[in-house]
Amino acid sequence: GSKMEWCLYTAVDLLNSLPPDKVDVADLIKLNLRVSKIARSRGSPEKENMLLRESLERLQPFKWNNYDQSLEVYNAVIASECNLGNGDSMSTAIDEVLDHAKSLQDKFSAYFAMVQHLRISKDYRTAAH
Repeated sequence: GSKMEWCLYTAVDLLNSLPPDKVDVADLIKLNLRVSKIARSRGSPEKENMLLRESLERLQPFKWNNYDQSLEVYNAVIASECNLGNGDSMSTAIDEVLDHAKSLQDKFSAYFAMVQHLRISKDYRTAAH
């Protein structure tokens, strides 16, 4: 319920304020992803994006060591940035996925977001290529 969600928001905010050596980074990334989904479902795309950006920052020292988690974080960031219309931030995350994804299926979300953004921004010439 909403009381549990409030507790999760509070916990993740507190844990995000701790230095990396004081938390299990992989678990914190999972918690940020979980709470970001709650934020999205509650109509708070800015909070969702903030939590995903926190996940991305925590991921940086060892990104792509845990392939599945990295792909999940980057794809969530791409979708969030696209939703907010942040083309530059989205493009950076898309490039990261396209550079590291192991299969076309793993690249699909990045390509889809790129086409969506180009369509929304009316950049049809680039979208066609």
